[in-house]
Amino acid sequence: MKFIDIFAIKGSPATVSPMTGIDSTTTSFIPGDGRQEGESYISFGKRACMYTNGNPLSLRSYLQRIYQSEKARQLKDDKLQEQKRKEIQNKLNDLENDITNKKGEINKLEVDIKSNEEKISILNEERQALKIADGESNKLALVKFYIGVAILAILTIYLFIFYSSTFSSAFIKGPETVEDAIFNPEALVNAFHEGFMKGLFLLTVPIIFLGLGYGLHYFMEQKSKSKYFKVVLLLIITFLFDCILAVKIAEYLYNLTAANMWESMPPFNLKIAFSDINVWAVIFCGFIVYMIWAIVFDMTITAYGECRSNKGKIETIDRKINDFKELTTQILKKKEDILAEIQNFLRKKDKLAKEFSEPIYSPSLIKQAFADFYSGWNSIIGAVGLTTAHECQKTYEEESNILLGNNNKEISI
Repeated sequence: MKFIDIFAIKGSPATVSPMTGIDSTTTSFIPGDGRQEGESYISFGKRACMYTNGNPLSLRSYLQRIYQSEKARQLKDDKLQEQKRKEIQNKLNDLENDITNKKGEINKLEVDIKSNEEKISILNEERQALKIADGESNKLALVKFYIGVAILAILTIYLFIFYSSTFSSAFIKGPETVEDAIFNPEALVNAFHEGFMKGLFLLTVPIIFLGLGYGLHYFMEQKSKSKYFKVVLLLIITFLFDCILAVKIAEYLYNLTAANMWESMPPFNLKIAFSDINVWAVIFCGFIVYMIWAIVFDMTITAYGECRSNKGKIETIDRKINDFKELTTQILKKKEDILAEIQNFLRKKDKLAKEFSEPIYSPSLIKQAFADFYSGWNSIIGAVGLTTAHECQKTYEEESNILLGNNNKEISI
């Protein structure tokens, strides 16, 4: 009894909880938990520890009683319940707004889907009309084709004359005069007089450049992005080919000029070559015309394909239809995701609506009451050196987890 008389403190100075900011000394009297009226949980913990001599089993019993009394107090607290309903109502309003916004997004997506379907329908009608008209003469394409053939014929003749002259000057006999370097009207005839193989060589050389032009058209028809690399590589090869011809002819002309001069001239080199107008004349008269031939050839082949067929237009429409279908698929996927979000919002709304009508309590307030009570309890154990400190700590943690660990109804206060 002396032990109890010494530590039987009926009250203690006001203590403000650092977690909730609630004054522990103002905790009201709750019948059934063992506290005296106006007694704080800290003082109650001290008194209970002294009364039970720090018994861990008694600590467990006190925590259960505090839990029940605090829970009952909160369930009868109209202010707390009203705050809970207000918070739930705010969440319900937010969910309602989210659902409305998502439904608005779905309406917009449905408008986009309908628009895409209408565009696909129009394209299908155009495609059907083109298939019905397939085989009818396309007069504009026919005109383009005939003009292209005429230009190609003239350019082909020019390239045969130009490259037979330049190759004769560069690789067979060399130019005898400046005039014969780029255009020698007798080059092919003289070559055949000198030998059949020479004549055949000059006759077939221009076909190399015509083949390169055909290669440009072939690469441009490919769908892969690597076609651009191939086209650039082909143009570089052709340009270098013309450069070799030009430098070779310029060297012949330079040596021819040097032989007819009294003064000595420096040996021919690349610096002199690329400052010589004859080099650039050969390059431009050959390479540029070759480029024009390749472009006209591509246009002529394209026009020929359109003369009696709508295949190109049908393929273009097919690509547009596939693009709209892919876009519609993406929109439908987005719509499904939004519908899933709406379902999730509706589930949350139903859960909150159910909680709105149910009383609720805050485990965080009960947890603070536990902490205050055990703080008082533990201070007595430390003051008198009881040996049950470790067991009491373990009991406190276990019982707190059991009573408060799995609660899903906590609200922010």
